Amino acid sequence: MSVVVTESLSLIHQELLITLAEARSILENYIDSDGGAADLGVCANALHSARGALQIAEANGASLLAEEMELTCRMLVDNQQSAPTDQGIEALTRAIVQLP
Repeated sequence: MSVVVTESLSLIHQELLITLAEARSILENYIDSDGGAADLGVCANALHSARGALQIAEANGASLLAEEMELTCRMLVDNQQSAPTDQGIEALTRAIVQLP
């Protein structure tokens, strides 16, 4: 039984690393090219997937961080034209380094 649990957690870990690398890459693309709301939306979706995997693995603190990052992305998408986003992007950049 413990072999199955170990293998399951290993698969979750691998997929989580891939998802977080994808989210980081999308965020870097957004920053470098001054991308649009679509980039942040895709990043938010990747963070949502990561949050689900973290909840399955019962990594509660990391799951909460991923949730806050997802909500920040969605807030930036909603307010992209009306408010400056430097602080939000800076917070996302710092947080995405903390997750892996």
